[in-house]
Amino acid sequence: MNFEPQKFFIGVIDLFSILLPGALLTFLMQDELGPLVFGGDGYNALTGVAGWLAFLVSAYLVGHFIFLFGAWALDTPVYDRIRNATRQQQINRLARGEPLSWWLTRALARDAVKPNSDVTVALAVRIKDHYIARLGSPSAINAFQWCKARLSLENRADALAEVERFEADSKFFRSLVIVIPIFMAWKLAHGAPVAAIYALPLLWLALWRYVDQRVKATNQSYWHVIALEANAEEGFRHTPVEHRNPSHAGGVVYRRDRNGPVTFLVAQALRNPVDWILPKGHIERDEQPAQAAVREVLEEAGVWGRVERKLPTIAFVLDGAPVVVQYYLMRAEGEERAEENRKPVWLPFDQAIVKLSHEESQTVLRVANAVVPREPP
Repeated sequence: MNFEPQKFFIGVIDLFSILLPGALLTFLMQDELGPLVFGGDGYNALTGVAGWLAFLVSAYLVGHFIFLFGAWALDTPVYDRIRNATRQQQINRLARGEPLSWWLTRALARDAVKPNSDVTVALAVRIKDHYIARLGSPSAINAFQWCKARLSLENRADALAEVERFEADSKFFRSLVIVIPIFMAWKLAHGAPVAAIYALPLLWLALWRYVDQRVKATNQSYWHVIALEANAEEGFRHTPVEHRNPSHAGGVVYRRDRNGPVTFLVAQALRNPVDWILPKGHIERDEQPAQAAVREVLEEAGVWGRVERKLPTIAFVLDGAPVVVQYYLMRAEGEERAEENRKPVWLPFDQAIVKLSHEESQTVLRVANAVVPREPP
């Protein structure tokens, strides 16, 4: 029989993601688990090989329950929410009219998910759909499963082992995320609140590491398949979608101050700081106008705007080239530091209309003011 160290390492990690968390809980709760399983004094009544065997079997069973509960409680409800809380995913959500994700999931996504991950996922999905669509059911398998299957079918054992190592690590930390709250509750119940408080940073680190390792596992599989596809002479080649009309997109963003009037966002122009405009910018390749509007408002003013409805387009000539801007009415969902050095201000309608430097922008603002909701949603 051939011994493959890399496969053995993966098996050990998988085993420890079950056995080690289970052993920890079994040890902490031996006074309860022992009598429940064996009666009497529980583990204390067993010595030698019998004692170790009973302990390991209990640890393995408890670890399996932790493992299964972790998959149920964390993979979709937690990981998917964090994975979908990246900057680009927030832009997509707001462009669809959906609310901004919770600040904590966005914070974890910012720390654990690399900025280019969304681009990688989008490309991997397009490659997968290109091949699976011919079968009529492109949604039958997700991109990660498809990439792993392709690496296996093409005998890319080293690449697949690398992906599985990251995946196994993520499972280990996923189990720790379940164990730590149980440990904290156990300490609180036994009058040791200090130990429970000290465990809080460990819970955050375990959760962060779980997300980080799972993201690395998926990205690693995508990178391998993207590289294979790029190296293939007859591989998939994506043709970007060009948006010619409209060429630009922007937003009329409003917010309702507490016990105050509706105010609108106005920003300084980058070329000429004495001009005041509505945030707008060029629509990039493969970008929908609503996505471009959300992105431009964020970059120019540092405001997350949620699209509520379309507004009129405006057309003008800039440096000899025609420009058509599609505007959207947006409700402010949050703020952060703007990427561009501009000065955004919030003004009531009568002040904002005077502040704007161009008649076309004033016309769009009048339309927005007429349709903006007057009562809190």
